[in-house]
Amino acid sequence: MTGTGWVYATVLVISALCMLVVDRRWRLALFRAPLPTALTIASCVAVLLLWDLAGIRLGLFIRGAGPWQSGLQLAHELPVEELLFLTFLSHLTLVIDAGLSRLRALGGAFSRAVGLLPTLGVLVLLPLLLVSTARHDGNASMTYLLLDAAFLVPLLLLAALWGGGVGRRPWDSSTRATLAVLALLTALFDSLLIAFGIIDYDWSLTSGVRVGLAPVEDFAYVLATATLAPVVLRRLGGAGAATARSTRSSSPRLAADQDQRPVIPADTEETP
Repeated sequence: MTGTGWVYATVLVISALCMLVVDRRWRLALFRAPLPTALTIASCVAVLLLWDLAGIRLGLFIRGAGPWQSGLQLAHELPVEELLFLTFLSHLTLVIDAGLSRLRALGGAFSRAVGLLPTLGVLVLLPLLLVSTARHDGNASMTYLLLDAAFLVPLLLLAALWGGGVGRRPWDSSTRATLAVLALLTALFDSLLIAFGIIDYDWSLTSGVRVGLAPVEDFAYVLATATLAPVVLRRLGGAGAATARSTRSSSPRLAADQDQRPVIPADTEETP
């Protein structure tokens, strides 16, 4: 291991700390509902780790040859940094989702901007997909797509069934906005991880369709977290009226309305 062996882990830890600062400042997830959020993150990480292990067993996922990792492994081809990354991804998903919900609740230009995010995602990612795929020739395989389907289909069905009772469905505008942001970030950062040799694949087992350097199959991970994580959080009682209260208290636009509403004790939860 060289002196650069902890670079990736350090970047992940710093990113996670920055996300905690954002979370604490606006009370979006862990600092609004600690236990439900922690359980949601743990659930997402467990599912994504199983997904990783299945991919490793199929020979899909390979630890990158770059000098940026510590060399510590949780299992064969599963570096300890992957656990840090999946934890960060799960928390990031909840923070983005709550932040976009806050902006949407402000109405006006904020709500319109959030509504345009899915369109922006398509306009950026679709041309990138077409250009990137044309540059990378190779044998197309359904292996990675089938692995994604084996995990993604049940997760989407679960999100649809559970989401109905808490006002969140996989096809909702809130889900689409969160997914658009995560997809844009995935295209950027997965490409960087591949370029720096941090992660690698047996490309003969992928479809050959890419977005930047990332295989299109990678986006199934963020599709799963964007659809299911907010539903699980709501099922555990970690979202709802608390978001509305935080939005009202942080919005000058709603200050007048807030003054006319009945005062609710701080330790009392409104009924969603």
